[in-house]
Amino acid sequence: MKIYLLIVLFFSSCLYSCGAEKVTGLVVEKDGAYTYEKYMKNGVEDGVYKGYFNGKLSFFGEMSNGNYSGNWYWFNENGEIMIKFSNFSKNDDNLTLKELNKTPEFKCFYEGYFSNGMIKEKGLVLFFKGDDPVSEGMEYGKYIYYDEKGNVIKTKIFE
Repeated sequence: MKIYLLIVLFFSSCLYSCGAEKVTGLVVEKDGAYTYEKYMKNGVEDGVYKGYFNGKLSFFGEMSNGNYSGNWYWFNENGEIMIKFSNFSKNDDNLTLKELNKTPEFKCFYEGYFSNGMIKEKGLVLFFKGDDPVSEGMEYGKYIYYDEKGNVIKTKIFE
């Protein structure tokens, strides 16, 4: 449960604006046991973004002009990878969520991992600008689920 709280706090921090200040450079923010390091360019997140919990690296990734880019990684308390997001891009394919009848602006590829480092699940995530793909992202297309030995145990199609 701690990791999900951390993820929510992280994305809340990502959405934080520096207001009228047009900060450029490294910004360090502290919120209790959490510390965030992010690079800003003219008041917009642009560059490496890291989050620490009690001094341990919890996640890192990259922002580009206020949007997620590159790869993002989340770790558990033991430093083992839990989640990876990659291939962030605009949803130029206009993939639409049937149940919402809406077309999210962004998409990325998601991979979840077991504590032994083996992949647990993977698939595409759609999300709207301002949302975080961890708690507000929506599964789309074919998802593949694995057991702890790496064997496929299930596939599911999300529309």
